[in-house]
Amino acid sequence: MIRDLRELLSNESEIQPIADILSGPDVDLKRGAIARLAKVADRPSVAMLQKALSDTSPEIQFYAQSALSQIEEARHEAIKTASERVEGSPMSAAAHRSLG
Repeated sequence: MIRDLRELLSNESEIQPIADILSGPDVDLKRGAIARLAKVADRPSVAMLQKALSDTSPEIQFYAQSALSQIEEARHEAIKTASERVEGSPMSAAAHRSLG
């Protein structure tokens, strides 16, 4: 629980500077912010990436779309792996927990 709270606070303190970067004019900084958001891949990160899809720079739109595609692919793969665990061991509680 405390670890989750620390993570939440850490993510919250990182989000505002990234939001500031994404609203600024520097394309290189925006690319770096998008890369960071893609690594975090939590709900607020996805929301900011979705917002970046309407950036004035086509380059930033491309990077945001690529990041969202990577996140979607990783989540799909995680779901597939968890489903396979359950199919292989339908009575395993650990396999069911891996579904989330």
